[in-house]
Amino acid sequence: MYDFRMLSSKTRKLILGVILLLCVDLLTFSSSEVSHYIYTSDEYNKPYFTTYVRTAMFSVFLLGFVFWRPWHRRFLKEFRNSSNGNSDTSTDVLGIVETIKLSCTFSILWFIGTLSYNEALAIAQPAIVNTLTSTSSVFTCILSGIFPFNENDKFTISKLLLSAFGVVGVGFIADSTDSSHDTYQNSTSSSTTDTPHHFSFHDQFLGITWSLVGAAAYSIYLTLTRYKVGENRSLDLPMFFGMFLI
Repeated sequence: MYDFRMLSSKTRKLILGVILLLCVDLLTFSSSEVSHYIYTSDEYNKPYFTTYVRTAMFSVFLLGFVFWRPWHRRFLKEFRNSSNGNSDTSTDVLGIVETIKLSCTFSILWFIGTLSYNEALAIAQPAIVNTLTSTSSVFTCILSGIFPFNENDKFTISKLLLSAFGVVGVGFIADSTDSSHDTYQNSTSSSTTDTPHHFSFHDQFLGITWSLVGAAAYSIYLTLTRYKVGENRSLDLPMFFGMFLI
């Protein structure tokens, strides 16, 4: 049996990243179907309220200042340094004050992206929304070339083609899933008095627009956050997302 520990650190991180990415994709598709069902079948068409509640739930991470001892030590250390007029930037992790400033700035982009995604799900088919939202990889590829994090972020045609192939793959999967859902919905509606939800051309056009706005906002948020943090420092993501409530 192959020993996973024999792999290099870079290879292990790559494999772990792919596994986590697949989990995120699964959760994203599942969430989109549930959200679409809520907005259409249950007639709870409140994308803004849903987005606000989902974003506010990140505040649970702020409990780390109460229960997580490393955050206690960091807070006390930075408080003493600020009292003495010192600003310690030698650590590998972004400071608490810097994290708050970064979070307050980029939470706007996050909120716009999530709101646009929910608005699109409320008026368009999930297959179209998920396919167009996946174009954020294309936007990220272009923005990474404009704001390179390191030398590996240079824009190349191969990266653009791979991103485009990814969008096409998402489109095939989303379309097949949506077709199966429509078949099931039509079969069940034929035995009941309910009629399946149909989308007008105007709704589909608005859904496409909202999806592209959300994809652009997500890619800008991701690229600029990575660019602002820098190559030699890391970002405490639980603290970063917890500060969104501010």
